[in-house]
Amino acid sequence: MITDRPYQIEAARRVHELWADGARRVCLVAPTGSGKTHMATMITEGERVLFIAHRTELVSDKEKIPGSDSATIQELSCTGRRPGGYSVIVVDECHTVGFTPEWRKVLADYPDTRILGLTATPERADGSGLGDCYDQMVVAARYSDLIASGHIVPCRVYAPTKKIERGIAKSITKGFLEKAPDGAQGLVYCSTVDQARSAAADLRRAGVSCEAIWGNMPDRDRESAVDGYRAGTIRVLTNVFVLTEGVNFPNASVCVIARGCDHVGTYMQIVGRVLRASPGKKESILVDLTGVSITHGSPTQDRIYSLEGKPIRLDKTISVTTCM
Repeated sequence: MITDRPYQIEAARRVHELWADGARRVCLVAPTGSGKTHMATMITEGERVLFIAHRTELVSDKEKIPGSDSATIQELSCTGRRPGGYSVIVVDECHTVGFTPEWRKVLADYPDTRILGLTATPERADGSGLGDCYDQMVVAARYSDLIASGHIVPCRVYAPTKKIERGIAKSITKGFLEKAPDGAQGLVYCSTVDQARSAAADLRRAGVSCEAIWGNMPDRDRESAVDGYRAGTIRVLTNVFVLTEGVNFPNASVCVIARGCDHVGTYMQIVGRVLRASPGKKESILVDLTGVSITHGSPTQDRIYSLEGKPIRLDKTISVTTCM
């Protein structure tokens, strides 16, 4: 039985309070590993819920809201289907909302339905905020709170001394082998399919079981690689724009970034994949081969969020220790 955490109870109370005060569209913000889906389940108990996401993997996730109906935005947009009778629409990874006309059209067709958006990063891919899509925001938990309570793990960062504008500081294989503890599973983020495939081959030559995955590869091959990773028979997955958000790999503890991240939201989503707590996992490791952490800060540094202006800012009242 899952026990409701105090911050989850408080977040649910605040969302209900905002809805009661007339705010129809509420954005719920909390880091990866905080239990956003569980909070949505608490908030929508007794309601008829439509769960919408932008990828099939997200709506088919076993952790989706029990009893809810689900659909992808692509399905609703392409078919024109608008299932009715829902009192609440829950939008997963809601920072994607409003970035495309399809999202705007679908949500506009539910003018009287309450909207609950879920995200760890309330920032679109172009760096803009979500104030045109949501009336109010509830920040459920901070990174420091979740680390203190053991719900996510700290992150040790290895990075060059300055940001690298072109290329990477060292090879992906060298970076992983130097910094990953024995047996630790890793995720590698690449900028191109060629880079991902080349890195996977190089890691295999070094004795590391590894597969590359990307968006338009055959579904069967991608599912096989992901299943192998979950089972532990594959130690590393290299990827291109596939494992950035919404995937749950508690066993992953090493993140290698070998691509640029212009906006902090993308950076936080990527590193969030290795922050989840799991038995025996004491910390996560970021091997930053391009220096993006120099721009965006430590991945577990607390942030200040806003629907307007700059949507994600570092909380500079929190000190960060840098080791040589």
